[in-house]
Amino acid sequence: NKSIIKCSNRGKMTILILCAGESKRFKWEGISKHRLPVFGEELLSRTVRQCKDRVGYTDEISIVTNDFSITDGLTGEMYCYREKDDDVDYSIYTPEKYSYICQTLKSTRNIWGDDRTIVLLGDVLYSEYIIDRVFSKHPPILFYGSIVHKEIYALAFTDKPEIIWALDRVDERVVEGFHGQLWQLFYVLNKLPGHRHPDSIPYRMFRHVYDFTQDFDTVEDYEKFLYFKEKIYKEEA
Repeated sequence: NKSIIKCSNRGKMTILILCAGESKRFKWEGISKHRLPVFGEELLSRTVRQCKDRVGYTDEISIVTNDFSITDGLTGEMYCYREKDDDVDYSIYTPEKYSYICQTLKSTRNIWGDDRTIVLLGDVLYSEYIIDRVFSKHPPILFYGSIVHKEIYALAFTDKPEIIWALDRVDERVVEGFHGQLWQLFYVLNKLPGHRHPDSIPYRMFRHVYDFTQDFDTVEDYEKFLYFKEKIYKEEA
């Protein structure tokens, strides 16, 4: 049986699933990475379903994208608003700017949760265990990622002013030639230089992910997942 953490109605929480930017370089048998089949579900549908399992009536799920083909025919229906007794689904939010992921996140600041904001990535396959951890109580700012794979998979925060300040600093670093990925946001918040390699990082604001949670940056990433799926990965029953 799955262990589902159901969030109580302690204040509006927003879950952002970031799918903005350029994904045309990734096609597996004509399928974009957000719609790849994983464990009997499409990747993005799975992430939406995992969120729906854990939200309360006052919470919102938003798919953030500039490409509406990503959500075409997605499992479930779209709700841009809902009554208290409605089944929570998702809305679609088009960011004003989306050249890099931190810019996309900054463009969503008007829909951040009154209580908490959870940031997930549309090209990441999340285990139920990690989704449970992301939705559980945490410090004001917390990243989830893998040092081994040098990836950040999720972010949860309540300290909106600190995040906005840090995103402004990331914009400045991008002008200086640094990347604008979530690692850069982590570096700024921890007062680290923009070129730091994430081989060993402080535990402050960071939780390590050791299970099969992974992103699909390339076709090779997905084909490796397919190869090992039956041999190693055990999806929660």
